[in-house]
Amino acid sequence: MFELKGNRTDFITLARKINVSHMTVREYLSVLESARLIYVLEAWDISKKKHAHRKEKKIVFQSPLIAVSLAVYLGEDPLEFIEENIEWLVEHTAITHVIWSMERPIIKEKHSFVGFYYDQTKECDLVIKDRGFFGIEVKYGRVKKRKYGFPVIYLSKDELGEDVIPTALYLYGLKK
Repeated sequence: MFELKGNRTDFITLARKINVSHMTVREYLSVLESARLIYVLEAWDISKKKHAHRKEKKIVFQSPLIAVSLAVYLGEDPLEFIEENIEWLVEHTAITHVIWSMERPIIKEKHSFVGFYYDQTKECDLVIKDRGFFGIEVKYGRVKKRKYGFPVIYLSKDELGEDVIPTALYLYGLKK
């Protein structure tokens, strides 16, 4: 799971890695998602305005504590693990908090409004569908802006600009 670190994957690739069927992987991930340990984000097909179910998925830990605990269980030093993986831990934290702030179980579940976007040259970490699409790109290092077919804000470590907000400040402003 740590090989993924925010990267895209699909059920078949994961199935090959752990030597089970892709349906078993789908069931395992569904159980982990129901237990509120992970989110499985689907890619948006922006032109069709719906999820592209056959495209790669993005697996997000719902808490950095889960990732760090798993790393410790696997024999890694927790402080070294955090230092080496701070970017994707912050990305997962930001994604999770945005979903938590918008989700209304039963009425507005995350599958109805959230996903991510990628094409051959770029990826947007979180894309929210409301009346249109809106993206959030988490860059804990230096922010490099890219053009998307929808508006995007960038969450940074400490930069502040027209469409760039420090992650901590953005998360502080979320309401639940």
